Amino acid sequence: MRRFKTSVYVDRELWERFKKTFRSRGLTRVLEEALEEKLLEESSEGVLPPLDNAWSVEVNFEPVTPKKSVSGLVKVERRRREKSLSRQ
Repeated sequence: MRRFKTSVYVDRELWERFKKTFRSRGLTRVLEEALEEKLLEESSEGVLPPLDNAWSVEVNFEPVTPKKSVSGLVKVERRRREKSLSRQ
């Protein structure tokens, strides 16, 4: 990656908060990540609909009562597995 130096005008208080928060991670790296994220956001705009309540779906189901106890099914599966392992 080829870098170059640039100048921008930023609110002083915002810049001080940014430096205090991200100095340990490297200010240049954090700014580049933010720019890349924003570009990705912009390029994908319109590809997916906005995430809001427009996608809400009502799910309606009746409770299911098992025909056998779960512990019985587990025992059956354990025996089946033991048999298959002992054949190997």
